[in-house]
Amino acid sequence: MYIYFFIFSCFFGRKEKDFVTLYESYIKDKKSNKKWEKLFDYYIEKDYKIGAINIFMEKYRENPDFLDRKEIKLTIASIAGISPFVLKNINLPDSALLGLELSPDNKYIAYAVQKGKDVSNIRLLKIEDSSVVDITTDSMFHYPPIFDSKGEFLYFITRINRDYSIVERYGINNGVREKVLEIPETFIFHISLSPDDRYLTFQARKGKWDDWEIYLYDRETGDLVQLTDNIFADLNPTFTKSSDYIYFSSNMDKDFNIYKYHIKKRKIEPVLTIPLSNEADFDISRDERYLIFLSDMGVVRDLYLYDTEQKRYWAMNTRGRPVYLNFSSDGKYVMSGASQRPGEISLYYYNIDNLVSLEYIYKTISKNYSLD
Repeated sequence: MYIYFFIFSCFFGRKEKDFVTLYESYIKDKKSNKKWEKLFDYYIEKDYKIGAINIFMEKYRENPDFLDRKEIKLTIASIAGISPFVLKNINLPDSALLGLELSPDNKYIAYAVQKGKDVSNIRLLKIEDSSVVDITTDSMFHYPPIFDSKGEFLYFITRINRDYSIVERYGINNGVREKVLEIPETFIFHISLSPDDRYLTFQARKGKWDDWEIYLYDRETGDLVQLTDNIFADLNPTFTKSSDYIYFSSNMDKDFNIYKYHIKKRKIEPVLTIPLSNEADFDISRDERYLIFLSDMGVVRDLYLYDTEQKRYWAMNTRGRPVYLNFSSDGKYVMSGASQRPGEISLYYYNIDNLVSLEYIYKTISKNYSLD
C-alpha cells in the first residue's frame, strides 16, 4: 500500500496534507470503517482511479463487509468498466421503437413501433416466451403506452393531426379501447399516472412546437389544471410514489436539466443540473431515491444512475448504445433498450438492489487488472 501512496504523491507532484493525514490514520487503524471510507472518497474526489481500485481490493481481501455500501460498489464498477449484472436479455422483433414500458408484475413489456411516416402501433410482449400481441392495428400514429398501477389497462396517445392528439386506454383483459381525454386544438404528449391512477399528468402545446407546458387532469372530477406557464419547453412530467411531486425536464436554464414540481406548494425545485443527451432521457423511481438518465458527458453515451440521497451519480457501463430506459413500477429494476447494430434492439434489466455483487467486482478486477 506504501507503493500506491508513493505513486499517488508523484501523480500530483506533492504530498497534500489532508491526504497524508487520511492515509496515516488509515494505516494506524485499518479496521475503522469511517477512516477507510474517507480515504476511498478522497481517491474518488481526486479522480485517482487506480488508487481507489487498489484500496477496494485490499479491503475486500480483509473483510468484504466493509464494502457493503451501494455507492462504493457502483463507483468501483464504474471506474473499472464493469457492466451491471444483466438479469434478462431479449431481442425484440421490432427495431423502430418509440418507447418501452414494463408491467407492474414485470411479466410484460408494452411499446410502440413505427410502421411508416404517419403510422405506429402499440404492441405487448410477454417476457417469458417473447410472444407479441398487437394492441392497435389501425393506420393512426400512437405514442408510447404506459400501464396503470394494476396492469389492467394501457394508456397511450393517438395523434389526430400535427396540432391535435387524444389520450386513449386499452383494457388488457377485455380488449376494450376507449377515449380518456381530449382538449380541442391541443397536442398532448408524454403521459404519467399517479400511483392511485386518479390523476394524469402530461405535457401539451397549443400552437408552437417548442412551447410545451405541464398539465394535471383529475379523472374523477374532470378538472384540468395548467401547472407551468413560461416561454421554455417543460417536458416529460413523471409522478412519484407520494404524488406530491411531478418530475420533469426543462431548458429553463439553457440545457435540458431535471426539476421537480411540488403540486400543493406550486413550487419548482432543481434536482439534477447535468445536461441530458436529449430532453426525453430520464426516469425517476417512484420512491424518489434514484434517477436514471442518458448523457454524453463521458467518452460514449451511457446510462447513469443518480442517488438523490447521496447526491452522486455513476455510469452503469451499459452494453451497446442505450436508447430507451425506465424504472419498473416497484422501483427494483431498470430496463434499458440498447442498439447493438442498425435494425436491432436488445433489452437489459438491471437489479437496483444488487447492481453488481462484490464477488463479481473482485473477480473481474482481479482478472482485468492482474492484481491478484
